[in-house]
Amino acid sequence: MACDNTQFSTIITAQGDISCKRADTFHLETEFVYEDDGTPVDLTMYSSLTASVKNTAKDTTYIIQFKIGDGFTIDGSKLTWDKSNSEMTIEAKGYVYDIEGISSGSVSTIAGGSFIVIDDVTREGDSETP
Repeated sequence: MACDNTQFSTIITAQGDISCKRADTFHLETEFVYEDDGTPVDLTMYSSLTASVKNTAKDTTYIIQFKIGDGFTIDGSKLTWDKSNSEMTIEAKGYVYDIEGISSGSVSTIAGGSFIVIDDVTREGDSETP
C-alpha cells in the first residue's frame, strides 16, 4: 500500500496525518464519523470538497489539490483520495493540508493535518552497478 493515515474521528476537528511515497500511485480511503457517538457523517451534504496540500498553512499556492471529480470520490461517509503516480511526482518532504467543504452556502474546514511525502529509492532509468 502506498499510503496510510490516522483515521479521522470527527467532522469538526478531524486531524488525519497522511504519509505516502513520492511518485507512487496515491490511493487512500477515509471514513468520517461523529466523535461523540460514532455516527457516520453524510459527506454528500457538501456541494464542494477541496483538499489543498501546501508547504505551509500561510501559502497562497498549493502543491497538489484534490476535488470532487478530480482526486476525490464520495460514498456516504467515505472519502476516497486518488492521484496518479505522475501527479505524485512532487518533492519528498513534509507539507500541510486541510479539507474545506461547502454546504448550503456555508464554508467550513472539516479536516486537516500533515501530508508527508517520503522519498522513493527506485527511479526511472536506474541501472545495475557494473
